[in-house]
Amino acid sequence: AALATVLVASAVQITPDELTPQIYLPARKGSLQPELIAAVRRQQRLPYVIPPDPRALLAEVAAGRPVLVMQNLGLSWLPVWHYAVVIGYDPGRDEVVLRSATTARKVMPTGLFLRSWRLAQNWALLVLKLHELPAHRDPLPFLQAAAGLEATGNFAAALAAYQTALTRWPDDRHARLGEANSYLGLRQAGLAEDRYRQLLLIQADDPVALNNLAEA
Repeated sequence: AALATVLVASAVQITPDELTPQIYLPARKGSLQPELIAAVRRQQRLPYVIPPDPRALLAEVAAGRPVLVMQNLGLSWLPVWHYAVVIGYDPGRDEVVLRSATTARKVMPTGLFLRSWRLAQNWALLVLKLHELPAHRDPLPFLQAAAGLEATGNFAAALAAYQTALTRWPDDRHARLGEANSYLGLRQAGLAEDRYRQLLLIQADDPVALNNLAEA
């Protein structure tokens, strides 16, 4: 249900029942993070794992994006794992607003929420359209998410994500290399060669670019 909530917010029309066979593990009576991330990729969306910092989480909520979080509603030695979606934050009341299970609006004191999130290792997932960028300004988490698309053979989606990254970080070597690799994965060797040569104008001894240029 939590995953369906963030996917629908990203303009994917899907229901919890449709997601269940993709992500539910009967032996665990639940779902693990890799299954959630894989399901997001199948919907041609970018699964962006937010840096484990409350400021990064609240920045995305302030930007109007719901964020899927994992909570431990129990104790460190007796965990009760739970997925919910953060949909709001009221600094005046010092409260976080969530969609939790069948509750459309669950209000938690910020301190209590942060404790439950911390006990789940501060894991949070943002679902982005391929042309969207997170509020967080560090390119590394975004490029790691794009690389996940590339690694699973979803080269068209990866290309879109890398090109989106280049609109904010035009000189980033990893974004440029990812764009070229995605073109190569799509068997567009001419475009891949062009991008590798552009990268080598900036860093002439880049061994990965040199090797992949030879392949192109």
